[in-house]
Amino acid sequence: MFPTLPNRLLATLAIFIGAWVWVAAVAALTASDGSAGLTLMMAHGGPVAALLMVLLAGLPAIILGVVCSSVANPLCGLFTLATALWVLAAHGDPISAWVHRTDANLPGDYVKLAVEVVIWTALLVGFLFLVSAARPTVRAAIPFLAAEPHLGEELTLTRSWLPALVAGGVTALVGGILAYFLIRSPDKGQVIGGLMLAFMIGGLVGDLAAAFLFQKHPANPLGLVLAPAVVAIVAYLLTAAGYKSADEFLTAYFSLKTSGLAFALPIDYASAGVAGCALGAGWSQVILHGQETAKSEADVVKV
Repeated sequence: MFPTLPNRLLATLAIFIGAWVWVAAVAALTASDGSAGLTLMMAHGGPVAALLMVLLAGLPAIILGVVCSSVANPLCGLFTLATALWVLAAHGDPISAWVHRTDANLPGDYVKLAVEVVIWTALLVGFLFLVSAARPTVRAAIPFLAAEPHLGEELTLTRSWLPALVAGGVTALVGGILAYFLIRSPDKGQVIGGLMLAFMIGGLVGDLAAAFLFQKHPANPLGLVLAPAVVAIVAYLLTAAGYKSADEFLTAYFSLKTSGLAFALPIDYASAGVAGCALGAGWSQVILHGQETAKSEADVVKV
């Protein structure tokens, strides 16, 4: 996913600057009672103001992400953007701070978290469309940084839906099951690490499965972006419907009997989950590219 040393340095710079500027959005995402479980829906200034602050603070990360995706693999910018957002997610408190809010309406508020997942996912999908539109221009403007595009393929966000859905479906299934078992407490490190590892494996398996079925990895990465969102929404809605009262939910929560998937906030899925998917799919592409190169070399030897 990072084919040359300049590409790797650029990606590192994008993550560093993105993480640094996004920390400025922490205050805007805190709840009205001061708890630091970072969410858009419960932000003290309202979701619209919080969203605008996230976009404004994240503008350098978005621009650098577009450049990274333009000069190298399109997934590179998605990875740098999600990883920078992951630092913001880690900067906030675990979901326990959100649970302890003075105005908490549990478990019903999990529906609001499901809505927030849709918002974060829409932002990431919008980023991919921005990359798709800007990529030819940026690559032409800085040709000395431009590497092979997507290991031979360009983005096709409006086509190739079947391979994308297969990759996304397998990623969601594998990543969701692994995250369910890996996340055993609301501890922030365990949540982010569990999501990252689970969806990295999920993205690897999903991309390989689609490549096996369609003889090439999906050039449409939207399925990978949607996979963590699907898992999060299903987990949140099941949690909201699975308890009859706040007392029943809180008893399960504090005894760690709640599903591990309900311990992660939407920003955790949008950051660690998506970064894991991008990394796993990039790993898959390297494997497939190596196989294609070996096959081509073998054919040349036979001739």
